[in-house]
Order: sequence, then structure tokens, then C-alpha cells
Amino acid sequence: MSSYSEDHISNLAILNENLKKKKLSIFESSYNHLIFGSFILIVGTSKKRSKFVYDGKEGWLTISQSEFSNTNSPAQWNEIEQKPIERSLLFPEIEKRSLELI
Repeated sequence: MSSYSEDHISNLAILNENLKKKKLSIFESSYNHLIFGSFILIVGTSKKRSKFVYDGKEGWLTISQSEFSNTNSPAQWNEIEQKPIERSLLFPEIEKRSLELI
């Protein structure tokens, strides 16, 4: 049986390949095994990005979006949605929402 950490890395690699096909990039990724597998993932383009924050303890996914006028612009995240989600559905949901929001 694999651990949450192994699953996360495997799913992240698959997500990265799928996003690259759509000209999207992963800009930031952080994972914390000690906080029930919580993570932050930022994906998008140089001008528009989506941030996905997963609370592993509570099982909530928060989706935010920010636009950037240039590469040095600070992010101004606008929360789009917060919802409970099964861990097994996280990466399909992130991929789907990345394509919708960008």
C-alpha cells in the first residue's frame, strides 16, 4: 500500500504532464505529510494562475485565482470556491478546474 506522499508525487507528475499539453505550468507546489497530507499548488500561465489549497485534516479544497500584469507583480488571490472533497478526487478536480479558470 502506498503512502499519501507517494500518491501525491505520482499524481503531481501526471498532472504536470497533462497541464503541459495545454500550455499550463506548475508555478509552486508544497506538500506537508505532517499536516495530514495538506498541500498548496499554483498552476497557470505567466498572466493568470489558480491556487489550490488542500486541508488534509478537514478534507477541504480552496480554489483561488490571481492575474498578473507582469512577472514581478505580487499575487492578489481572489477565493473562487471552498468545498469538501475526497482525497481520491483531488487531482482530477484540480486538472479540471485549472483548465476552466485559466
